[in-house]
Amino acid sequence: MVRTCIEAMECVGFTTSYRLVNISKDLSTPIWVKIEQNVTGSVYDRVIAHLIYNNDQIFREKKILAMNFVGEIRSMNLIASGDDRSIVILTTSIESGRENGLLLSSKGWRIHDLKRKASLSEMYKFLREAGEEGFHVINLWDNDTNVSVFGNIAVEILDQLGCIDYFIASIFDPSVLVGVAKVLKKECGKAVKVYGIEPSHISIVSNWYSGIGGGSAFQDPILNFTYDVIPNVLLKNRDTIDGFINVDYPEIISIWRKLLLMENLNVGYISSVNVAGARKFNEKGRIASGRVVTLLTDSLVMYMGTEYFMDQFLSKQMFESIRVSNTDSSKYSHISR
Repeated sequence: MVRTCIEAMECVGFTTSYRLVNISKDLSTPIWVKIEQNVTGSVYDRVIAHLIYNNDQIFREKKILAMNFVGEIRSMNLIASGDDRSIVILTTSIESGRENGLLLSSKGWRIHDLKRKASLSEMYKFLREAGEEGFHVINLWDNDTNVSVFGNIAVEILDQLGCIDYFIASIFDPSVLVGVAKVLKKECGKAVKVYGIEPSHISIVSNWYSGIGGGSAFQDPILNFTYDVIPNVLLKNRDTIDGFINVDYPEIISIWRKLLLMENLNVGYISSVNVAGARKFNEKGRIASGRVVTLLTDSLVMYMGTEYFMDQFLSKQMFESIRVSNTDSSKYSHISR
């Protein structure tokens, strides 16, 4: 059934599930994805919709601090315009922060400041300090309330596909991973296995889960920050996860290309991490049968303005297999313009 929305916010959620045809061709069990791009291209639209419908007073306060990675603050562009709000964007990329700031300015927000932090620990520290100074902190990424909000994704998965066998999502969306896992395990029992995905250049989360401690925390080349602490939502909900999958960076980029060029899906880096993890899990022969589901949580548009995408991904990798032949324009001279 097609949904008709009077306002954009009404279309948040109720997203589509889709079987990856080409990427699943040589696998014993196909990979299903839930296309969680919503209105602005982000899974975090769900959080903003929840805040607006349940906590409108938040957005009437003058000091608001938002936590931003590459593009999640785009979700806040859904908020109705007004001239009594100011915001500080805490970002891993000043360029991304400026872009998102322009979007919010168009809605009547005053951008009080942009503050770049290079690591997750620095961001958390700044968030705590800002909360003590009277800012209302909107942490779209790691928040107990968001766990319940993202549980609605699991409800929709159950409605569309029934009880599944495996759910896989990355450490870059920890509240999403835990929120979906909790509902699936509650409704379908321990038969549902949930795995987190961690890029191989980061090992701090999988080491923590295995009881080893420590681990590498290199700067992620796309998100432009260092993942050097365990998100609170993972610390509190370790028992909802059955294990972790590590994927190499070249695998992620390869899958990103395939999602764009073979599946025709307008997805971003974190979506590619999710699918790369699901595919690697499948390839290892752990799955003889069953239904594997992951999420497409971000959009390509969030990354197109980044230095990496323009200078590396776009020019050297995305189109390396495309051959464009010269066309004789005279063949089409009869077409009226």
